Amino acid sequence: VTTVLSAIVTFIGLFLLFGFSYLISLALGSRGRITTQYHYQTALLVPATVAWAMLTLILGVVLGLAAFLLYMIYPMSIALRKTHEMQTWLAVIISVVSLFIVLFISATLVKPF
Repeated sequence: VTTVLSAIVTFIGLFLLFGFSYLISLALGSRGRITTQYHYQTALLVPATVAWAMLTLILGVVLGLAAFLLYMIYPMSIALRKTHEMQTWLAVIISVVSLFIVLFISATLVKPF
């Protein structure tokens, strides 16, 4: 049950993350397509997920998640820059804002036991 719920929550979180980054890019005048952005971001996400698993084993859950989120700025900004043909600094800002939005939504929806 936990594995199935984890997969569903991960899918929803990624959908929100990619969607927010796409909407912010559109608001800033981009003409890129969401399918292209999704392709680039998911292609870069597989090695990042493997790295996250290793970081969690080495650093623990909290530090591993923090390191993973810091690292995710890099592949997300590459995907946004490539898809929407924008400057690197703008892609980094969009990546950071999208990550914080999804983290905020996750933190408000999860109730402690």
